[in-house]
Amino acid sequence: MNEFYGDYRVRPEAVVSVEFFLSVTNAGKTNPLIGSNRYTRRIALKDNTPEALVLGQQQALAEIFKQYEEQLYKYAGNLPKPLGQ
Repeated sequence: MNEFYGDYRVRPEAVVSVEFFLSVTNAGKTNPLIGSNRYTRRIALKDNTPEALVLGQQQALAEIFKQYEEQLYKYAGNLPKPLGQ
């Protein structure tokens, strides 16, 4: 995780930023990196309590994972075949 905090400067927001790297460990592949993606979400909070921050961070993570899941389907065509096939 690159960022995981509450920003209370203007209005209360949960801020979450994650970077993913997808690579393969196949000895025959010259470039093991299939993709890298960074996602950032800012979720408005109902108030400045710790409980609201946790809920906002959970929502932000859920949205990031959903978007990355969609990206993984796009990468599926670039993945090597399983060993033995």
